[in-house]
Amino acid sequence: MRTETLAAYQRRWQLNPADTESRNAMVTVARHLTDLRQQERKKYWVSFLDQVRRTRFLQEVWHHVNSVRGKSRREVCDLDPAGRARELILQWKEASSFSGLPVEHQEALDQQ
Repeated sequence: MRTETLAAYQRRWQLNPADTESRNAMVTVARHLTDLRQQERKKYWVSFLDQVRRTRFLQEVWHHVNSVRGKSRREVCDLDPAGRARELILQWKEASSFSGLPVEHQEALDQQ
């Protein structure tokens, strides 16, 4: 089997779902790439932690962590708090009791 990219194996398998060789190769490559990504991520954070000393400002450390995570210092609020609240309510409505909510919220949830 020749070496191909994950996308190539995926494309071959999507064109012919009965092609188990392509599917197995795709899964193998995906697992390998996941392992490589985890190893690199671990190497990066171990290297970063080796640079952190007691004298380093905590704000500087968190700024670096958040920049790697893709969070900006300027993000102070959600751009759509009502939409986010609806998402959270729908996500957790099965796990919680509505009895403590105001009646209008209970009715709104019953309609969804």
